[in-house]
Amino acid sequence: MLVEKPLTNLIKWPDHIKMVVLISVDFEGHWDFNYHRGNIPDYYDFYEHHFDGRRGIWRLLNVLAKHQMKATIFICGAALKDNRKVSREIEEAGYEIAHHSFRHEHFYELTPEQEETVFQQMRSAFQDFYGRDMVGFRTCHPNPPRTIETVGRHGYRYDSSLRDDDHPYILQMDDGRYLVEIPRGANGDAAMIGTPRAGKYNVPSEVITHWKTEFDRCYHQGTNDIKFFSLCLHSFISGRPSRAKALDGFFAYMKQFPDVWFATYEEVADLWLKAM
Repeated sequence: MLVEKPLTNLIKWPDHIKMVVLISVDFEGHWDFNYHRGNIPDYYDFYEHHFDGRRGIWRLLNVLAKHQMKATIFICGAALKDNRKVSREIEEAGYEIAHHSFRHEHFYELTPEQEETVFQQMRSAFQDFYGRDMVGFRTCHPNPPRTIETVGRHGYRYDSSLRDDDHPYILQMDDGRYLVEIPRGANGDAAMIGTPRAGKYNVPSEVITHWKTEFDRCYHQGTNDIKFFSLCLHSFISGRPSRAKALDGFFAYMKQFPDVWFATYEEVADLWLKAM
């Protein structure tokens, strides 16, 4: 059972910080696609996701590198084997890497035993490829609270599967250990730009206008109460040329503002854990 715990003392923020920006990329490969009736794969959707590893992730990495932007890359375990070159490039570029299930499973459709198998497969894939486990986890399709309890039981420092707050918070496990929940927020490309299969195909410049409005609101409120702005990207969505160009401009816009800390999820989780 998870119990939300108040902080026992103040967060030790870096000097002169009024706002935290968290950039994340969900790199899924081609493992999340829909089926037609009769369990026939939707090949339009299937090959749209192939764009993820062929072009999309490379284009996003170029935009991130141009702006020297910190980012946390959540990777599906199965995508490591299919995209070895870019998976190694992500590590060598120094981005934080975190777990994103094995084949982008929908945990709410799984039994507890099946969920545990997915976690074992995922961790084994990362051990085989990187030689280590990661400290963070995210799924787009949790079965709360069971999935979050599984995350804590496996010893992660943080989870980022929920969307229930503007700020991180602490959860305490039955054995007394702590898990930081870092909610994803609503500012994601899947929510704002979307894909043809989702019935969304908005103009990138309009999406950037929305993100700028959200960023401005958070920034100008961030005085005594530190504000968070999180941006969750998918490389098969925002890795398209026009969207990557718009994202390039948005990164440049955010970097104009002083007292903004562009952080990784691990850095934020460690601040919360140190405050306990």
